[in-house]
Amino acid sequence: MPRPKGSKNRHTSLKNASTPQRLDDCAAQIEKNQKKIEAAQEEIDQVAATLKEKRSGLQKMKREQTRLFKQQEKLRDEAAEEQREQEAQKIAKAFMASGKSADEILAILGEKE
Repeated sequence: MPRPKGSKNRHTSLKNASTPQRLDDCAAQIEKNQKKIEAAQEEIDQVAATLKEKRSGLQKMKREQTRLFKQQEKLRDEAAEEQREQEAQKIAKAFMASGKSADEILAILGEKE
């Protein structure tokens, strides 16, 4: 469908202006766009710096978490070893109370392990 005459879709401000005026308008528009680009670049740099800080903080937290997991595992191993020693002592005391010699107790414990 053809557009009606007198359509408002065209930009008339630059066509009616003189060539020097149009050049000044274009230069002003270019300068305005360059300022917007510079502002956006500064914002990107700030976000990148924030991202870098947060990533380094995350790495520190991961290292700390790994250290704590290792420490927790070490404590569990120590507790398990202590429990095994207590059980062995309890068994040894029971055998001693039953009148068995130390060599017999060690032989029995050696067979269990």
